[in-house]
Amino acid sequence: MKLYKKLANGTGIIKWVTAGFLILAGLVLAVQHGGENLSYWGHHTNFSLPGFIKTFNSCFFFFAGFEVFSTAGKNISNPEKNIGRGITLIMLISTIFYIVISIIFFAVFTKFVQNMQMGTWSLGFKNKIILYGGPIINMIISALALKINVAMQNDLYGGTSLQPLWAEGYLPDHLRKLNKDGIPIRASILNLVITSLMIFIWLTIPDIIKGFSLTKQFGFMAIPAETMTYQQPFNVSSLTEASSAITIFIYGMVIAVMLKLAYQRKIKMRVWEYLAFPIVFVILTFVFGWHYYSLINNIVISDGRKRDSAIIGAAIELAFVAFSVSFATIWYFTYYRAKYLRRMKEQPELQAKLDAEFEVRDDWKYVSLEIRHEIKNYLKRNQALYQAKTNINYQDAEHLLTELNLIVEKK
Repeated sequence: MKLYKKLANGTGIIKWVTAGFLILAGLVLAVQHGGENLSYWGHHTNFSLPGFIKTFNSCFFFFAGFEVFSTAGKNISNPEKNIGRGITLIMLISTIFYIVISIIFFAVFTKFVQNMQMGTWSLGFKNKIILYGGPIINMIISALALKINVAMQNDLYGGTSLQPLWAEGYLPDHLRKLNKDGIPIRASILNLVITSLMIFIWLTIPDIIKGFSLTKQFGFMAIPAETMTYQQPFNVSSLTEASSAITIFIYGMVIAVMLKLAYQRKIKMRVWEYLAFPIVFVILTFVFGWHYYSLINNIVISDGRKRDSAIIGAAIELAFVAFSVSFATIWYFTYYRAKYLRRMKEQPELQAKLDAEFEVRDDWKYVSLEIRHEIKNYLKRNQALYQAKTNINYQDAEHLLTELNLIVEKK
């Protein structure tokens, strides 16, 4: 595990250092041509509903899921108090970072190229060290570090996000154990296997189909120019949209359940939540429906090779969704439900403990910690104001702090 963490941290550092070189190169070029290029995008950019939804899907995919990682596997202390602040802070920093970097590279280019990272180095630099060193940094060092780091982060995150399923009993109990770092190693290994299977389904199968199609059309060993004529059924954008659609469906279900429980007065919601959650639910429902509408509409409006590619892409995605739903349904009735009924009969106290995670509980422990924190801050302000500890307010607050310390220790 120590080697695993060192590799994850090391590749992460390499990834950010090499990204820093790329950003620095972008800044240099942006200073040279930024005004003209930004003006170009300002006059040649068209906003559209499909474009907005594509952007929404990409952002949703990269932002969603942090709360699962944070609350499962004991990754954040006192998650009830800190999870909201952590998510808000990270999303704010990430959003600002993405916006700033996007503006920099919009100031560098006036058109999209196949590999904008490589294009940055060859666009405005004459120095041979930069011309050859930049691509080496991005194509070899950065790409390798990024792939290793993403695989490791996905392994850790994916395994951690599966951990709640073990806690509730949807998966075998011997796989839910956490190591001393709070990470479910066996879950992470299983996630690695699942990830490999997904890579085969989403990437290998389309490549096999591509090979057969090109061989049928051009014969064995098609040349690069002939290969470029093939319409890929998937790219990074379409894969992101497909993943986002599944994630959006899950979040929509969660919001629907929360609204139902609030209506039944089983949970308490604030006024702004009553206003915001239905709006978010409607937006997610629309985006989810639009994704599958676009999937079918793309087949209808396409022709020739593009239609074949659209059909293959839609068929694989819909088959994957159908298989996942079927597998989950069969697994529920053949494994979980039988296990649940047996647990209700033989270990009702365990089921009560599991159910307690989803019930409203007395939060006095966290309230007392908050009060204690505020009193400590007040004592510092009081002492700075009076330069002494003899005033009555200081003594009352100190007495109250002593009592709260006893309560916290008892808890």
